Amino acid sequence: MARKPILLLDEGDKPVLKFSDGRKESLSHSAPPEKEQIVLLIDCSASMQGDKLHKAKKGAVEFAGQAVSDGNQVGVVSFALRALVRAPLSSNITDIARCVNDIVVEGFTNLAEGVAEACKLFTGPGPHTLVVVTDGQPITRTSPDDREAAKTLALLAADAAKARGIKIVCVGTDDADHEFLKQIASQDVLARHVDQERLDDGIASTYKLLTN
Repeated sequence: MARKPILLLDEGDKPVLKFSDGRKESLSHSAPPEKEQIVLLIDCSASMQGDKLHKAKKGAVEFAGQAVSDGNQVGVVSFALRALVRAPLSSNITDIARCVNDIVVEGFTNLAEGVAEACKLFTGPGPHTLVVVTDGQPITRTSPDDREAAKTLALLAADAAKARGIKIVCVGTDDADHEFLKQIASQDVLARHVDQERLDDGIASTYKLLTN
């Protein structure tokens, strides 16, 4: 009758089974995949008035629902005249959806402040992902006539985020500056250009891009 294997600890204090023929079989399991912290950064400037913002909010809630169901945490920040944290990192989709639906239109497009504020939500070593949803180019109250200055500030904020290891994904409508969003995103392929009539689907489907 075969003898039962003996449970031992190896030199690294990891559990192994030792069989009568001298074989050893590790009982260690590979670590589960790390869950992400994802922040949705939503443009609520004046140009997002009406159906655009409605679709952006709908898509954001659908995106968050997928992410949370996979065990990830989602936070929400809006940006316009200023950046506002709408929802801290959370796995409670009810709270996230309520915070998203509270977003209203303001003025300007202060993307630089939005990126900086969103990055403050990330904690720990990661992985961290920032998803930017916008329909236009950055413009701030301090430089309303100088879009280039506002773009430079936004690029500096994005570069600082990427230096921290934060992955940036952009979802821009068909009237957004797509070449600029490529510079904001971590890779060209992570700068998505979607029909504004399908903005909700474009945001929701972006989650699949992150998981593939």
